[in-house]
Order: sequence, then C-alpha cells, then structure tokens
Amino acid sequence: MVLMDGEPAKPLEEVFAERLKFEHDVIGHRMGWLMTLNSFLVGAMAVLIANSDKFRGGHSLGVCLLVIATLGALSNASCLFSNFWATVALRDASLVLVEEWNTLDGQAREVRRARMRLYGRDPRSFAQKKAPPSQVLHPWLFLPIVFSIFFAGSPFVFPMLSSQDRDVPMYVTLVVLGSTLAIFVALPVVDAIRNRRSVAPAPPEGAEAE
Repeated sequence: MVLMDGEPAKPLEEVFAERLKFEHDVIGHRMGWLMTLNSFLVGAMAVLIANSDKFRGGHSLGVCLLVIATLGALSNASCLFSNFWATVALRDASLVLVEEWNTLDGQAREVRRARMRLYGRDPRSFAQKKAPPSQVLHPWLFLPIVFSIFFAGSPFVFPMLSSQDRDVPMYVTLVVLGSTLAIFVALPVVDAIRNRRSVAPAPPEGAEAE
C-alpha cells in the first residue's frame, strides 16, 4: 500500500494493472493501424506486379516497389521499436512490485503475488529477471519483424516474379513452413526448461550431495 498525503492510495498491484491496460491499449491501437497500412502496401505491390507488363522502359517498376518497400519496412520497424520499449516498461514496472513483495512475510507475499492472476499475469513471471525467449512470438513483436523482413526483401524478389512466373519448388515451401513452425515449438520448450529450473526447490541446508 502506498501512502500519499497521509491517506492510503491504491495498492501497487492496481497501479500496475492500470499501467498494463494502458500499454496494451496503446499497443493494440498501434498494431491496428500498422496492419491496415500493411494491407494497403501489400495490395499496392500486388497491383504493380500484376500490371508489370504496362511499365515500358526505365526503372519505373523498380522505383515504385522500392518506395513502397521502404515505407513498409520503416513503418514496421518503428512499430517494433515502440512495442519493444512498451514491453520493457512493463517489465520494469513489475520490478517495483517485486521490491514491495520482498518486504512482506511469506504468506502475505504469496497472497499478493497470486492476485496478479486477476490481471492476466502469471505470478511466476515476476521471478524471471530476463524476458523469456518466446516473448518475441507475441504478435505485437513478431508481426512487425516479419513484415520488416518481407518489405526489405521484396524489391529483390518481386522483379523476378514479374519477369517470369515460376512455381516455388515443394522442398523450398516445406523448409520455409517447417522452419517457421519450429520457432513456435523450440522457444516455448526453452521457456519450459527455464521455468522448471527457476522453480526447482533448493536443497536443504546441510544436506549432503549424492
């Protein structure tokens, strides 16, 4: 409980919950605008590729693709930058809760930590000093990364598609899909291993190693 002007203020858990809601609302608005922009940019690229035969001479098609790709890459990189620091701000805010919990006795500390489930947070996450590897899989981080890579590489790939239509080999498709799915399996497994180690009970004092 925080005291302000001699009167009790909100518990830090409620202050953290309000901060959590604020950051998530901002991230949600940011991602909504970003996905709308991405849909327009990808649609514009598709229209240019479909009408590539109407571009005669010069580098008109390449310049148009480059402009769209640059806008898309910069927009997604900017959103990734803001979302990353919003995530860092929430993690820093959680450290304030941990500091207060450490001043309480064991039973009161566990009760206060358990209340965080009401705000959609796993109490065990507050014991982690570093962000879990799978954090990058959240859509507000993962999607800007994917679209940044997509727009950065599109000026090199799309001109080849416009010159001749080729089917993507099956093995390339399988490798890309397999690699993408492997990320969503490998990182949560790493999380599980780290959590298991962090919650493992410490051996009693004086116990002899086997």
